[in-house]
Amino acid sequence: MSNNKGRADDLDGILGKFIKEHLEKYKERQEFLDKYFPTDIPNEACNHAFIQGVKFENSFMPRVPDFVPFMKCGDEELFLWTHKKDTYTALV
Repeated sequence: MSNNKGRADDLDGILGKFIKEHLEKYKERQEFLDKYFPTDIPNEACNHAFIQGVKFENSFMPRVPDFVPFMKCGDEELFLWTHKKDTYTALV
């Protein structure tokens, strides 16, 4: 019985070490992403934001890599971007 308890303790120790190492790697990766791909766009690292959930069908015959002015409001400016052939045009 004590042998099984010893194995369970060993397993708990190994599992705890694995989880700790995994969390450290995750935090390092998140810090990298926050530094090079911040989410508070626009900022010093990125002046463009890809707006998801809004798609434009391509009946106006856009071509890759069209980047067409769409709207301006104050300092903000929106563009229609055709980034791939045979896909919806994106709002940027």
